[in-house]
Amino acid sequence: GVSGVRGCAGERGQRGGPVLWARGPMEGAGSYQDLVAAVAVNGTSSEAAVAAANAGGLAARAASPSGEYDSPHRHYEVRIVSGNSNRPLAETISRLLHIELTAADVTKFKDGECNVSIKENVRGADVFVLQSTSPPVNDHLMELLVIIDALKRASARRITAVMPYYGYARQDRKAAPRVPIAARLVADLIVAAGAHRVLAFELHAGQIQGFFNIP
Repeated sequence: GVSGVRGCAGERGQRGGPVLWARGPMEGAGSYQDLVAAVAVNGTSSEAAVAAANAGGLAARAASPSGEYDSPHRHYEVRIVSGNSNRPLAETISRLLHIELTAADVTKFKDGECNVSIKENVRGADVFVLQSTSPPVNDHLMELLVIIDALKRASARRITAVMPYYGYARQDRKAAPRVPIAARLVADLIVAAGAHRVLAFELHAGQIQGFFNIP
């Protein structure tokens, strides 16, 4: 197995994606960090690390009298869902992690409304939604919110919004009378939609982190 790595035993999911042991939805580091840690410890490819983790999981099951895993950690499958903001980036991440993108249709109705349909079962999965709120900001933001809502209603265990670009970040304070703090509004919308965590890069100001009541 992968010695010294917390929560890194599992087995292959139905679609070939790794099923990794990790803590529950709100209990610290998740399965993506486990996979990265496994790669770092083994000094090898993510595919080999997952194979080692799988072997450790099977050994644990064989050693268990009940035939189940004797582990304090829950297991769930890692999924990646992409919106339309940066599909090539999502495909590159998917290839590097050896996790196939989850099939999803993100289209528009004739009146311009966002229409999302998740084509695969994500019940109990750890889902990463890759969607920048880059220009056109409003369209991509709405896509993100609707994707999160669709995943929540599909019973995904944990939803992480991965946002390489955080739209409305410049409106992070009340710089004049009668103006909004739109960065806080966006944070509230993401949380209300059902995200459990947000992963962002190059925030306009560090104080935006405080707008969220989730990790």
